Amino acid sequence: MSLDKAKALAANGRIAEAETLFDALVRAKPKNAVVLSTYVRFHNRYSRKFRKAAAAVESLVALKPKSAEVQALAAETYSNCKRLAEAEQHAAAALHFDPANPDSLFIAAHVDAARNRPDAAIAKIELALTKRPDHMPSLIQKGRYLRAAGDLAKAAAVARDLWETHPDISTSLACYSQSAQWPLTTPFSHISSCRSCRHSRKQAASLLRTRSSFWQRPI
Repeated sequence: MSLDKAKALAANGRIAEAETLFDALVRAKPKNAVVLSTYVRFHNRYSRKFRKAAAAVESLVALKPKSAEVQALAAETYSNCKRLAEAEQHAAAALHFDPANPDSLFIAAHVDAARNRPDAAIAKIELALTKRPDHMPSLIQKGRYLRAAGDLAKAAAVARDLWETHPDISTSLACYSQSAQWPLTTPFSHISSCRSCRHSRKQAASLLRTRSSFWQRPI
């Protein structure tokens, strides 16, 4: 059994095979923090089986309660499960242990947004970007939070900047998360036909097959 193999299967869209291998790895190494954290990320970002992620993250937090990375992962997991009080608790813990960590700031912003606090979310995202200007999850989400705060002009400006400075990422992602012309609920399938996007429908369709959420990060 190989953790790298499980990750490769997930990255290549072979989710069921990856899940089988991850389950076996967790059974074999139930107290291995690396295995558990990767397992949680897999369910958060690929399988979308959030309850399985939540069960594993409880064990992970017990193993490494003072790890900012683990606390941020717990916050992400509980946010996905709509357990926002617990998500907020773990996000605060992540920032307590490492207040300058962009990943911790990002997930704390995500929880703020879920709690309908767009201004607080924007402040944390901007701080994350001062710490790491190329932090892609924050770059992608910043426009979305600006839209939630009602600042459509800034949201559109952020989208334009992202398209110009990061031509290697899908403009469909940026269009979905940031452009003021689309509601937050607009599906990828509709946006893939948007004439303002520089990427073709074929590229957008490829994105749909390989990404389970528009802000997904590697495991």
